[in-house]
Amino acid sequence: MSRTMTGICTCLVLVAGAFSSGAHAAEVVGNLTDRKGDGAKGARVTVTCDGFEQSVFVAAVTGQYRVKNVPDNAECVLVIHYEGADSAPYSFVTTTERTRYNRRIRRVGNSVEFL
Repeated sequence: MSRTMTGICTCLVLVAGAFSSGAHAAEVVGNLTDRKGDGAKGARVTVTCDGFEQSVFVAAVTGQYRVKNVPDNAECVLVIHYEGADSAPYSFVTTTERTRYNRRIRRVGNSVEFL
């Protein structure tokens, strides 16, 4: 085999490996609303998985959020921060595309509870 063909084959193997290695391809999406059903204004969602951590704010009007570039097929924890309090950690495994987590929340004392 010529050097050119060997180089092309090596490149193809490297590119294929990058796409199949469990690269960051998933996302966690959802809606967080208050007890009235309005967007949980000021709420923040933190997702943590094996060396990955990202926090995003919830849209004030709709309550929507999206955490991008989450490792696919990974064991993760989601925590909601709202009005100076935190929820209990929610453990889940991501899919290869999109994981949904919708909740209605309220602050009770020093914690965030789900309704």
